Amino acid sequence: MGQPGLPPEMQHRAAAQRKEANMDVPSKSNKAWVDIVTGKKTFQLKFLAAKILLGRLTRSVKEDPSPENVSSSIDQIYAIFANNVNMPSVQDDLKTIFG
Repeated sequence: MGQPGLPPEMQHRAAAQRKEANMDVPSKSNKAWVDIVTGKKTFQLKFLAAKILLGRLTRSVKEDPSPENVSSSIDQIYAIFANNVNMPSVQDDLKTIFG
């Protein structure tokens, strides 16, 4: 599992430090979510599932920009990031979108 040559307690500490470096998924109330589902801001995403979903969501919001549809779209894109938050590509995308 951990890093070869390190005692178990140091491996655990190194793993904890790597985990701390992970960015959490920002709250759904963050304005950037609205910007990406409406297409106001666009990003080159690395996480393929989010890229595909976001394409579908932005088309849906363009066709129906109601607050309910925007909120539902944010829920969906948030969920895919939250459920995969430990993947390196998701971490890269979160940093790209939210800084």
